[in-house]
Amino acid sequence: MLRRAYFAQVTFDGLKDPAERLYFKGVKTTLTLPKEQVDRLRDVAGRLLREAPAFQRLLVDLKSER
Repeated sequence: MLRRAYFAQVTFDGLKDPAERLYFKGVKTTLTLPKEQVDRLRDVAGRLLREAPAFQRLLVDLKSER
């Protein structure tokens, strides 16, 4: 079995909407966050990962190995 590595860099700089990018760059890095911020961070993290080219390649490769 061939093993491949996929490096998907996910940053807020990848957000296309300037207002959304500014919001997330302004989130404080503390041990506690309001529930609304946690929910928004989870949503945007998933979206950024799905849009990452390396993750897209992984999905294509996984489908082709079936």
